[in-house]
Amino acid sequence: MLTPLHVGSGRELIRDIDYVRCGAIPRVLDQEALYRALESGEKDLRSLPSKLTDLAEVAGCDLGYDLPSYPRGKVIDAGRIREQEKDALLHPLLPGSSLMGAIRTALFAHAIETGVLQNGVSSLLPTRNPSKQKASVPPKSAAARLTETVFSPDAGRGQRPNFDILRALKVGDALFSSDQLCLIDVRWMNLGFKGAGWRSMSSRRTVPNWREADGLVAEAAQPRSRASFALQVDEFLPADPLAGQVLGADFQSRASGWFGSFEALREILNGHSIQRLQSEAAFFRTNGVSEAEKRCRQILKEIEQQPEGIYLQIGWGNGWRGMTGDWMDEQTEQEMRSLYRLGRNGAPFPKTRRLAVNGSGPSAPLGWVRLHTPENSRALEEQAADQRRAARAKEEEQRRKREEEDRAAAERQARRDAMSPLQREMEEIELRGGDNPGAALLQALEQGKWDQADERRRVAERIRSLWEQGDKRIPDFGGTNKQKVKQRDRCLKVQEWLFC
Repeated sequence: MLTPLHVGSGRELIRDIDYVRCGAIPRVLDQEALYRALESGEKDLRSLPSKLTDLAEVAGCDLGYDLPSYPRGKVIDAGRIREQEKDALLHPLLPGSSLMGAIRTALFAHAIETGVLQNGVSSLLPTRNPSKQKASVPPKSAAARLTETVFSPDAGRGQRPNFDILRALKVGDALFSSDQLCLIDVRWMNLGFKGAGWRSMSSRRTVPNWREADGLVAEAAQPRSRASFALQVDEFLPADPLAGQVLGADFQSRASGWFGSFEALREILNGHSIQRLQSEAAFFRTNGVSEAEKRCRQILKEIEQQPEGIYLQIGWGNGWRGMTGDWMDEQTEQEMRSLYRLGRNGAPFPKTRRLAVNGSGPSAPLGWVRLHTPENSRALEEQAADQRRAARAKEEEQRRKREEEDRAAAERQARRDAMSPLQREMEEIELRGGDNPGAALLQALEQGKWDQADERRRVAERIRSLWEQGDKRIPDFGGTNKQKVKQRDRCLKVQEWLFC
């Protein structure tokens, strides 16, 4: 997991109904386990409190899972939390259908961009119905003919699902552990006629400062989370001659080109992801969201440095371009916008981006993941382990350095506490004296800083001691060097103060 990933269940978790705060961190309760524990306990059920927080205290707060904030240390408080999809045991779930959808979108864009459709796309797109002055097909079916032609090229009418190329690809669910969940604060970047701003989801207004705009709080799989899933290719459908007789030559040609090897699929999907990341980075740069641009470029660098993985954006928050594949040229996009009234005339489109707040502000695009084969995954785990060991060693070194600095500071403070007021005054002047602290003390002495003769004599003794230690006590110098002549005169003045 490269950035926080949220696939919603369609439910919201409500404070004091679905979750409580046991300390500073929200805890989502396994209510079935909670009520079983209360029922099997020694407490009289009629005497139990009615509030969930009180019930949790009676049964214990260990029935469920914690939701630490992203990033660590940030405090996120919300009355409602958008729930992550989970299984019956409360394990976070990335459905295979979500993975399949991201793969399908990337393959769709690749097919169009590489000219798979010999007659182009314009004849397969909706047109305006002259009599009704609206689109000839509803919005949800706008790309139906186009997707059918890409994924079911040899199918007859009514046969499309059975002849879909992606039947050759099987993708399973990915299960995470509950301790890999976190709480994310999502804000909406919004473009208008006056430029970029941040959408307040309660007031429906766009404000210039993201801190003034409230967003949405959601559960998400946190970055660096890991899970396994099955991705299988049916070798019969793309290659067998008997399957080719039924499914058609175009089916097998595309299926073998797309799924012939993990490397071929990886090249197609990563090419699409690179194009998407470059486009998003340019968008964020143009609109002054430098941290989001930086994160996109970091993922691009990871693709370059670790090209053995497949990189995809999955789940909630990838936006209109992420869902459609971002394949349209400017003219086609304008035609579809006009036909389906997408956005206001003259306004940017799409105009919003969802970003998770990280550190100094909204910066993390949602849902970027990296997929690996088991062999590459083990190598990456070893690399991650090496990085963790290096990080721990660095933290240990920093800890030792802080302890040494704290110990030295404590020793300095103890020594200072044991000093007399005169010694502290002299030390302060010496610290400001640079390379010649004795000269600074002499200047203060001549300016009459000390009234008592005993104090003046002790200061003069300190100056003499400093100059003896630094080989700067030269009262008998007879040469012509100007600096040394000046220092000699200082030494003679100190001698006068010693015998005053």
